[in-house]
Amino acid sequence: MSADPTRKRWETSGPHFAGSDVFHMAYDARDRGTVFAAINSVIWGSELLVDHLPPINSVDCAVNV
Repeated sequence: MSADPTRKRWETSGPHFAGSDVFHMAYDARDRGTVFAAINSVIWGSELLVDHLPPINSVDCAVNV
């Protein structure tokens, strides 16, 4: 999900891991921010996916980070 800067309008996207079960997701705010997703695919088995997020400009956010 993502929101506009006022957090009044929300949008969903995806599916991000079509055909896979997402068991856990975690966010690590250190450095520039990292999202971890533990997924399981019937074909490929278990995977840990990591995505490094771009820096967040606190001026653009409704909540200071």
